Amino acid sequence: MSEQVGWHKSQQPRDAKTVLIDWWMTQAADEAGQTVAKMAEYGSGDLVEVGRQVARLAGRPVPDRVEAMEVGCLFYLLGKIARVTSAVERGDRASDDTWFDLAVYAKMVLAARAGAWEL
Repeated sequence: MSEQVGWHKSQQPRDAKTVLIDWWMTQAADEAGQTVAKMAEYGSGDLVEVGRQVARLAGRPVPDRVEAMEVGCLFYLLGKIARVTSAVERGDRASDDTWFDLAVYAKMVLAARAGAWEL
């Protein structure tokens, strides 16, 4: 028997998986425009250049723009993770915006790999 955790408007019990999928789809619809706006604001050019510089400092070549952009995203992700870590160490919680930015950088990488974001 599946665990019933949520109620639909029709007052029918819903299982945990359905509740999570419904939440996820609502979040995705709400965040798509914000994510694309941040991708446009951040741009890929700076991420590619930062990635190439970080790779150069690490003593390794970066074969293409997508991988360079991934390394650039990693650089910025590490900064966001440091922000979350600092909040936890202070006994606080990181802001929703910090968590959202982590997701944006992940989506940038996935979009670039899929060829959906011009580099």
